[in-house]
Amino acid sequence: MKKYFFYIEFQLKLNIAKAIYLIIRFFKTEKIIKIVRKKIFWTIRLNDIVGLSIYLIGGFQLRKLRKFSKILKSETLLVDIGANLGSFSIGMATINKNIQRIITIEPDYENIELLQKNIFDNKLSEKVLISNSFIGELNPDSPSKYPLIINNKNLNYFNGEPGNFNDTESFNNDIISSNIKNLDLAIKIDVDGNEAKVVQSLSNIIEKHKPKILIEINKILLTQQELDYLISFFKQNNYKILSGKKLKNLNSIYTHYKQWGMDLILIPK
Repeated sequence: MKKYFFYIEFQLKLNIAKAIYLIIRFFKTEKIIKIVRKKIFWTIRLNDIVGLSIYLIGGFQLRKLRKFSKILKSETLLVDIGANLGSFSIGMATINKNIQRIITIEPDYENIELLQKNIFDNKLSEKVLISNSFIGELNPDSPSKYPLIINNKNLNYFNGEPGNFNDTESFNNDIISSNIKNLDLAIKIDVDGNEAKVVQSLSNIIEKHKPKILIEINKILLTQQELDYLISFFKQNNYKILSGKKLKNLNSIYTHYKQWGMDLILIPK
């Protein structure tokens, strides 16, 4: 029943986005367009959940971005895993002056091309290191883009387009260690079901530096074993879920239906 409600909520939002896109594409026929939103320069794909969101409201998942920004109150190295076209990294660099350095990690070379353009156009090249790479394991069938319409067929539930991973390499974790210096560490992980593999690969860094983490834990895309691993690992390292102004136990992930696909802020205590 909980899974059913989450599915209905997701489908409703997706159908609204599809309807809006079908209207806009009569006026904007180009596949890739350049826009300015809130003094930020963007090169985006309109037929894409992230791109359409930027076109309409100036960003993607802005509420999550602002909430995470509020807890970064000291000079910080931000690692953006699953950077896409840079909506999170550029948004954070714009609203939070405590972000001193950003490492963006994105395996899809088409996303990387947009990411590079957006970083350059917003004069962030000196602050942002762009890495066309993956952490953990790379599944060649993993989605990296979420178009609203694929060949005139509707997007299936949680199935985006497989990524273009030509020449993508495994990320060298030493890059994080060499960039931390005297900075605090914050990590954003949005990798469509590969979260357990990413966390396992970064386990030594997380255990040592205890970063603040923003992570999507989608119980539909994860196996039960992967979900159990994530919860066990973060509990062992004394992490809690930030909910409003309170900290909640990680066991709530098992029971709360809205956390079937929630982006969670994890705080070490």
